[in-house]
Amino acid sequence: MHNLNHTTRITCSNPLKTRKMSSKRSFHSRRSCFMHLLAMGVILSFGAMSASAQQSIPWRTAVWADDFTTAPQGQYIISQDAAWHPDGYIAITPDVEGQAGKIYAPTPRDMRYFDVRFDAFFGSNESSNRSGADGIVAAFARTTTYPISYGGEMNFTGSGGYGMEFDTFDNSTENDPNGQHVALIYQQTSNHLRAELLEANKLENNAWHRIKITNANGVFRTEIDGEERLSHTVGNFATYNGYFGFTAASGNSYNPHRLDNVRIEVPTHTSIDFGRLSTCDTSAQERTVSIKNNLPDDGILEIADVSVTVLTGGDIFEPLYPTLPVTIANGDSLAIRIQIDNTQPGAHTSVLALRRPDGETLYDTLRVQNIIPSASWAPISVDFPLTYVGTTSRAVTHLVNTGSVPVTIRELVPSWNEFSVIQPATLPATIAPGDSLLIELQFAPRQKGPRNALLRIRNSCGDFFDAVLSGEATAERLRVDIGNPDLMLLPGGTGTVEVVLQDSPGEWEIFDAEIRIAFDPALLYYVAIEQDGSVLPASANVSASLQGNTIQVTIGSPEAWTGSGKLFGVLFRDRLGDFGCSPVTVDTTTFNPASQYPGIPFTSGGSGTVCINNSCRNPEGFLRIAAPTIQSYPNPATESINLRLDTPAETDVRIVLFDERGIEVRPVFDGTSTEGVSVYRITTTDLPSGRYYAVMYSGEIVKSIPVTIVR
Repeated sequence: MHNLNHTTRITCSNPLKTRKMSSKRSFHSRRSCFMHLLAMGVILSFGAMSASAQQSIPWRTAVWADDFTTAPQGQYIISQDAAWHPDGYIAITPDVEGQAGKIYAPTPRDMRYFDVRFDAFFGSNESSNRSGADGIVAAFARTTTYPISYGGEMNFTGSGGYGMEFDTFDNSTENDPNGQHVALIYQQTSNHLRAELLEANKLENNAWHRIKITNANGVFRTEIDGEERLSHTVGNFATYNGYFGFTAASGNSYNPHRLDNVRIEVPTHTSIDFGRLSTCDTSAQERTVSIKNNLPDDGILEIADVSVTVLTGGDIFEPLYPTLPVTIANGDSLAIRIQIDNTQPGAHTSVLALRRPDGETLYDTLRVQNIIPSASWAPISVDFPLTYVGTTSRAVTHLVNTGSVPVTIRELVPSWNEFSVIQPATLPATIAPGDSLLIELQFAPRQKGPRNALLRIRNSCGDFFDAVLSGEATAERLRVDIGNPDLMLLPGGTGTVEVVLQDSPGEWEIFDAEIRIAFDPALLYYVAIEQDGSVLPASANVSASLQGNTIQVTIGSPEAWTGSGKLFGVLFRDRLGDFGCSPVTVDTTTFNPASQYPGIPFTSGGSGTVCINNSCRNPEGFLRIAAPTIQSYPNPATESINLRLDTPAETDVRIVLFDERGIEVRPVFDGTSTEGVSVYRITTTDLPSGRYYAVMYSGEIVKSIPVTIVR
């Protein structure tokens, strides 16, 4: 079997390109127009290459290489009288009159450049076979399905393409110049574009002959046993996708027509996939492609032109190569560095073309599946509520991936040590496009004053994105003074108590208050009021109004009541959820709501400061509501809303935000809440206007509060 090689060249007069690529550069390499690239040659997929990988690409690719030692297993179209012979060849026709056979490769190839080599046996010219007939055609057909033909048509007529006939019989009907010739034919054996006479019995000598046929864009050449016997240029040659094959036939005269050691090569058409790259991966900016000279006959490969043509995406591939033309010795390689502009996100495909002076071209399709941007997310700023020195407050925000590809977060680091990250507990964390990552932060101030810091968010590329953190710390505590806390009332009588918030910091605004009144031992009243003066709920015997920092409480005792009444608890809250408590002494021997009013969720305490719904420090004892409570402010909200959670003791709590259809839109908190007040801030800029519900779950307790978001 003889090996055939095919060559490709490229034309460029650029000096050696050594410039570095910038993030915004324009390529100046020459681009060439070419036709039906995807139909050319064989496609070789090499997969993704590492930064240091060097892919070796042969100049030519063998598309048919077979010595027929074993019988074909369906890889060819073999029809009519053609068959494989156990001696290791293809008998296109047997040594019998009236035969026709053909063998074709099933895959169409571009017919612009090729190198065809094979061994052929034509039998002998004797009287016993009526002087032998009719010959073999190396076919470059447009179709393999055409009517069978015998005799001088050599089963080629109807193929629709070019062919090189080796004719051993003079058929006047086929315009044969004599009985021994080689000819370039087109569409039928009678259409001789050029014919050359052969010596008598040149082919019919009962010997195998080595034949070589080349085409270089319409320049056909044929060698028989190493001697060139035909050369012809087809004017205005138009390439086409055709089938390589061999046909033969006999008529009244006959010969055995045999085929062996076929090797057909065409210019390589490869496809290199660089896979997924990242805009932050500096190692992804260069690859090397090595072009190897594998031409047959120790041929020298000369590259005259290099070009890149964009098929899809951007102009991201830049070849770096020596001054052209450049020659490559047989068996040697030329390294071409491909610089990749990985600053352009998305998928990209280009074709690298290398050409010889005669136009023979190697095509290398360069692909990048996707260049991933380093990061794309919505900006974040986190504001903490006013926080007492020595205590903590928490805030929740969401990092939203606004890009089209996943983003992996590897680091969350506050720039000030009074801020810390509670969630996520572990990193890295990957955020899919459109999804978000919940980030819970804690502020633990050590001294008074405002704080401004950054939360440094680092992605997998090492890029940093800064979120703004702000908070303020205070050492001030709200204090409440109750005038006449032991107000005595006659049955059916009324009285007024004035409750004043003392020493309030100037920047605080009272938002609401809660009042507890006991008419020992029969009745207990609870009044919650807001700044606008509304009563929530109102009581027939108790009313209150809130003006500035003062509450006016009017108490009417029950008609049947004969004991004394006490105003035993007042709680002020500002808009940030902080509070002030009333110092009231409680005598639990005469007033014990835990036993006397089992329907009211109190825990009993001793004498000391009474703190309702808050965590005022009290070393002696106190009364406190036992179940966790949740409130929201401001409501309606525009950009953010605070959820104030008050727990009487350490307990497991989960808070979820639902829309009015009952669909969960955001988890707020899920974990163990410490004793006291925690405030969770939710950013609402990415939520549509409407009514939502914040739902708190704690054991068997479920509490829901409405939340309105407006734009």
